[in-house]
Amino acid sequence: MRELSNEYSDHGLEILCFPCNQFLSQEPGSAENVEQCSYQPRSPNRVPEKGKKFRYFEKANVNGSDTHPVYRFLRRRASDLSPLGWNFCMFLVDRNGTRIERFGASKHPKQITAEIEEMLNQAAAISAS
Repeated sequence: MRELSNEYSDHGLEILCFPCNQFLSQEPGSAENVEQCSYQPRSPNRVPEKGKKFRYFEKANVNGSDTHPVYRFLRRRASDLSPLGWNFCMFLVDRNGTRIERFGASKHPKQITAEIEEMLNQAAAISAS
């Protein structure tokens, strides 16, 4: 994700992170703990990633009766309405919230660069007109 942020944030991409502990309790700490962990090396041989940060929000439920309103909105507007199956699900949203694409956890963030570029180019064209 950091690579995408570094490459596209100057063109309007903003990455928002909503930690969720609904999947095998993998994010049990606070949002601040999760954010700090994402910048720490997980092994002695791993170097922390450098670059622009993305915004972290409070932990949120993404499924069930306590689903956070952001996820209710995203799931209603995306083509895939099913519950989220795992952490790291990504939603790509245009600036107006009118176009939303959903990508499952099996999709690597670098695999959606074409979709990101398409949305950023559309936004730039609209801004230029």
